[in-house]
Amino acid sequence: MFVPPMLLHQIHQPLEDDLSYITELKLDGVRIILSTFNNKTSLYTIENQDVSHLFPEIHSLPLPNDTILDGELVAIDESGRPDFELLMKRFNTKNEIRIQLVVFDILYYRGENITNLKLLNRKKVLEQLQYNDCLVPVQFTEGNSELFFNVVKKENLEGIVLKDKYSYYYPNHRSKDWLQLVNEPSDCFYLTAIRKKEFGLVVSNERVSGLLKSMPTQALKLLYKSYSNYITHEDEQYIYVEPYLRCMVQYRSITSRHQLSKPTFINWIQD
Repeated sequence: MFVPPMLLHQIHQPLEDDLSYITELKLDGVRIILSTFNNKTSLYTIENQDVSHLFPEIHSLPLPNDTILDGELVAIDESGRPDFELLMKRFNTKNEIRIQLVVFDILYYRGENITNLKLLNRKKVLEQLQYNDCLVPVQFTEGNSELFFNVVKKENLEGIVLKDKYSYYYPNHRSKDWLQLVNEPSDCFYLTAIRKKEFGLVVSNERVSGLLKSMPTQALKLLYKSYSNYITHEDEQYIYVEPYLRCMVQYRSITSRHQLSKPTFINWIQD
């Protein structure tokens, strides 16, 4: 039985007044709805795709029948941190990559719809479940969003989620009762190539590189005025330029191949 999950609003800084909120760690994984209706354990993505067959270790969890959980499926690397690349490998192969379902909410418990309970009361129901290495509850604190987010940035984690502790669960609804604050660091990069057929700018520094797929109109005008002065060569796909033009880029994370994940142009750096 699939229930479309409650969705989050994005914010860009911690709340000044967060005493009515709980703060959870935002995990770098895939949102999953787990159902045990009809004596069968099923895993669904938020698009209602059944992925139960990919994770047989979840089927034997000691969960009560007719229960529905909301959580994040993550793959754990050697250091114990969530790793999205590892999770994608696990989706596409049958290798032994350790996964966990980190549970943060419960919609049905033993056949009863409890979405009309307040969040803290639903958390108390979650405490009644049996957990193991594959199924763990998310840790949370009341308030302290700024302190929590500073730790997230220091440890280079995904972000935080703030939830009104008196809120109800609204399936398939984006409510301001649930807020996400994503850790998106920024850095200086040099333009090194321009993609020809489909717009794209290759940017890099000494450590990593990435592909920018969009840019504000005013920034594009500055690019087209100056890049021709720095062309070194070209091929069928790219025009290559000297690393002279610099820009600030915001990104979500850095992959194991030293590529930027979800890079976004901020501005040109002009001397």
